[in-house]
Amino acid sequence: MYKFAAAYLDHKKRYGAKEVREKLHFELITNRPIYPAFEQAIASIADQKPLSGEAKKQAEQFKAACGLDGKQLAEFAGKFFIAGLAGSLTDIKRDLSRTLVDWSAAGDALARARLGEMREMVRHISDRANDGEGQSALTRLLKSSSAKLASNVADGEWKEGLYPTNDPIEIASGLVWRMLGSPHASDRWRAAHSIRCFEKFERWKVIDALVARLPKRNAHPFQAPELMFYYMHARLWLLIALARIAMDDPKQIAKYQGVLREIVFDDKSPHVLMRHFASQAILTCVERGSLKLSTKEKIQIRDINVSPFPRLKKKLKEGGRSSFYNGRSEGTPKLEQEFHLDYDFEKYNVENLSDVFGKSGWEVKDMITEAVRAYDTDITSMYDDGGRKASHRNRLGRMTSMYHSYGQQLGWHALLVVDSRLLSRYPVTDDWYGDDPWTQWLNGRLLTRKDGLWLSDGMDRPPLATKVNLPQLGR
Repeated sequence: MYKFAAAYLDHKKRYGAKEVREKLHFELITNRPIYPAFEQAIASIADQKPLSGEAKKQAEQFKAACGLDGKQLAEFAGKFFIAGLAGSLTDIKRDLSRTLVDWSAAGDALARARLGEMREMVRHISDRANDGEGQSALTRLLKSSSAKLASNVADGEWKEGLYPTNDPIEIASGLVWRMLGSPHASDRWRAAHSIRCFEKFERWKVIDALVARLPKRNAHPFQAPELMFYYMHARLWLLIALARIAMDDPKQIAKYQGVLREIVFDDKSPHVLMRHFASQAILTCVERGSLKLSTKEKIQIRDINVSPFPRLKKKLKEGGRSSFYNGRSEGTPKLEQEFHLDYDFEKYNVENLSDVFGKSGWEVKDMITEAVRAYDTDITSMYDDGGRKASHRNRLGRMTSMYHSYGQQLGWHALLVVDSRLLSRYPVTDDWYGDDPWTQWLNGRLLTRKDGLWLSDGMDRPPLATKVNLPQLGR
């Protein structure tokens, strides 16, 4: 006991109280029965509960043997486990059966098969073992450090929902939803194409399940919980897929008109691209005769990304265009928790948007910070990786459309929310160099063709003659 206590103090001195508290355990294994009063004494010391009678005597012996007192004694007792023989063979079989029944709640076939093998092994071995050996072995296993899942590992302690159900529709929709929110654009587009494949094979239950996930902000259980899920990406690319599918099967997409309307008329967090694709899906269904709208409502949806103000034929920006280097106006304080932008993103995207409405760059930056705070109250910059380790190229290079860090995708979506807010509050000015500033700005950010088709729609399938196995040809 003294050696255990000495090791406890030594580890605490070397590695600190936190490491000892999370990782260190002591276990005493014996082939003799454990005195119940001794077990009660250790448990009560750990819980700092009062003792009496024989348990109190055992507690005093335990304290004298380890040489600790106070909080150190309680913490050490909580880390001390003891295993030994207990009960008759009948008791052992009964307790073991109960344990196996508890374990048999595992849902997958492989786990059930292994539990069946364990039962058979126990049946053969327990009849030949000495009295109490089965329970002793199982007790040692369940109380050992290897059987305890530390709370500081990545997956954390076991809880319901860590594994998907056995429902194939839930699994298929969950995997696609996870990839729709990938940091990699290639993964998002593959997921969008997968949704089109579900449509072609008439697997509408999977698409129904995907649409039902639109309000979700996570991809559990298909993504590690410690990683931030790009749910705004997932929502946008799902809407892109629905808008395209509406051109092929408007009758089915019309079923989602309620969800699509909510996105189009969302004033709390209006997203210019989500509005665009949701409105395109609805209008396509109307044009193909699968959905009926009043004239007023059709115009509202059609003009959702059109300025409600007449064009202001003059320039408003102080110092003209390219006010990137001008800075904040005098007397205007900075935000307490500013969201710092990528240099090029600020210089070109933010400044160009400010030109469309004749606003200063810092005003648009402040609006972006406000929009980001609706998604994450703690993030400080677009360089936040959200727990992901990016490649050397993605980490050190400038922001691209091929890969987004956690902070970059939040900044990008916040800009698209600010787009809609500026459009609804201010007229378009002449500070932009083009003839139609807002339309040019919006068209430059659409992720599909203007007619709603994708680039893949203009590509034929590879000729069969090109699908050759080079090793078979000796090349």
